[in-house]
Amino acid sequence: KKHKAAMLEFTKTVWLQDSTTSLKNLLRDDVVAAEMLVFLKAEYGEAQLEFYLESTALEAMAPGADKDSAILEVYRNHIVNGGGTGIGAQERTTGTQQMWDMVNQQDEVYVDPNTALRKIGEEADVALRMMAFDVFPRFLKSKHMTVVMQRLRESGNSNGADQVQSAVNENKNMLPKDADDWINNFVSIAETFPACIVISDMCIPGAPMIYVNPEFCRTTGYSQQE
Repeated sequence: KKHKAAMLEFTKTVWLQDSTTSLKNLLRDDVVAAEMLVFLKAEYGEAQLEFYLESTALEAMAPGADKDSAILEVYRNHIVNGGGTGIGAQERTTGTQQMWDMVNQQDEVYVDPNTALRKIGEEADVALRMMAFDVFPRFLKSKHMTVVMQRLRESGNSNGADQVQSAVNENKNMLPKDADDWINNFVSIAETFPACIVISDMCIPGAPMIYVNPEFCRTTGYSQQE
């Protein structure tokens, strides 16, 4: 229990070092995204997250008519209609409001899927940064983190976990009794860290790396197998 609490506090600290990247990594998991939606719905503030999740879902779709249709629907619902009131709406006259509405309607009619996708991506990046600054720190303090941490432990990188477990088994007599669970928990959660994480086996000459996280691969260009 103490290890879990310590791991949670350590994880929160690492995540907040780069909250935007951490949140982006976490939201790739459907269970984590669902927990954050529940958290935000209690505040009636889920629209931003729903838009971000819809925008990321577009990236996974195969090119074609269905994707183009989905792009335009997201664009219409969140960019055109969602931005219809706009900044400074309270200072507009009837005439300027009509002009604003006309521009939005024309944009919707003439926009092509590629342009719409670019605008969606730009707005999604803004939404992510805003959530990372405001929502994410509060989410980390909520009761939803119990579900998130359990999910991360269950869905960690199986290949990396297997390599670490093998090293633990080979050196079991030299390790504390509770090292097994702690290391496996750490590996599962390190998958989401916005910092390079490397675990080496110091019991083997040359101290070979037995685990690296995705951020290490992204930064160095090496795959986990390499």
